[in-house]
Amino acid sequence: MGANATNAEIVQLDVVSTMKLAGTEVTATADELNAAADRSTKVVTIADGTNTLSLTQYLHAGRITYVLDATLAITLPEATGTGDVYTVVQGITATGSTIVTADTSNAGFRGMLMALDGDDEATLTSWPAAVAGTDDTITLNGVATGGKIGDHFTFVDVATDKWLVGGQITESGGSEATPFSSAA
Repeated sequence: MGANATNAEIVQLDVVSTMKLAGTEVTATADELNAAADRSTKVVTIADGTNTLSLTQYLHAGRITYVLDATLAITLPEATGTGDVYTVVQGITATGSTIVTADTSNAGFRGMLMALDGDDEATLTSWPAAVAGTDDTITLNGVATGGKIGDHFTFVDVATDKWLVGGQITESGGSEATPFSSAA
């Protein structure tokens, strides 16, 4: 095939299963290469009425998941120590949303969420996940446990059954409470 090959001709080429780049073997899968190279979908918007969402490495790792569903139930992938980072941002006030680990019998959160009291906008609270790593659920009600527009969460797959969580939430209503709990 010459230097002036058309796109159709290029698509029809057989791909060599192992590539060498500057003497180093490339072992990434096609999905991994596409996820790293595709800059067009860095924000994944989740529309109202979606109800449930299972985050996946290919569609959500390294991207921002922008939530426009007030009652969305998000499930993180199984934590295996990939180092993948998942970011969730509230674009609408939650009325009954959750974020849970895929394996609620083993996996848990480590880390904490910082909370601003939206009633006086001067009080900050930190809500740590259980030190034992038994918390596997974050519940957002838009009032006492957060989930207001702009609240955001970062989840890092640090090890088998272990998620590092961080983020900022705004709570209100006078009865602010931890958004962390255990489903088990």
